[in-house]
Amino acid sequence: MPLAVDFGTSNTVIARWNAASQSPETLALPGLSLVLGADPPLVPSLVYVQQPRAEGVVVGQAVRDRGLDITTDPRFFRNFKRGIGTPLQGFLPEVEGQTLSFEQVGRWFLQTVLAQARAISGDQDSLVFTVPVDSFEAYRLWLGGLAETLDIGQVRMIDEPTAAALGYGLSQERTLLVLDFGGGTLDWSLVQLAAPAERPPLGFMLKWGRKSMAQDTAQNPKRLECWPKLGKTWAEPTWTIGWWITSINNRAYPFLPLRSD
Repeated sequence: MPLAVDFGTSNTVIARWNAASQSPETLALPGLSLVLGADPPLVPSLVYVQQPRAEGVVVGQAVRDRGLDITTDPRFFRNFKRGIGTPLQGFLPEVEGQTLSFEQVGRWFLQTVLAQARAISGDQDSLVFTVPVDSFEAYRLWLGGLAETLDIGQVRMIDEPTAAALGYGLSQERTLLVLDFGGGTLDWSLVQLAAPAERPPLGFMLKWGRKSMAQDTAQNPKRLECWPKLGKTWAEPTWTIGWWITSINNRAYPFLPLRSD
């Protein structure tokens, strides 16, 4: 059965399909997950680099539990997802003479989380990542490199608004406005089915068996149409809502039955 990873700026969620209950469930990873009451377990997207290699990092809640989340410590990384795939990454510290990139830190984080997830859930034959819709191409290349290091037969990715719409149960007759209130941005997207509902979206295939497919730009995984409106921080919701209302009134999206009043 597949594993699913929602890699977030602040927190990351690992889920799988429970064959017994025929429903999805989130996984709690001992030492890595934060579990509060009845809330789903979350893995804080934190990394502390003890040594610059995959087995030399501390990730998730373990960073906080060990008191390693000191913002002035150059070995401590948070919000590193924001820098993945961006041409300007700002100041990057050196650890033992090695300059680290956000892509490398993110790779170590996911490798550590997935290793424990697979130890708990057993061997998994497939893995799905959700990725930001505005950075789809950058994540295709980055996750393609990560997929080659994983002992998993099938690795694919799907954009976050599409994944949310599918989880909500989007039908062919409906268009959904998806609000992603994240750790760094407030993202709005319109999602509509672009193919018959009986054909489930497969996402973009990154790896099949031993073959890397991240460079296969001829893939056409689209089953839904997604129109994102991005680039505004979560501190500016009024501007974003106004943009949508104006667009709808100007019939930029005439299929969406919303009213500004």
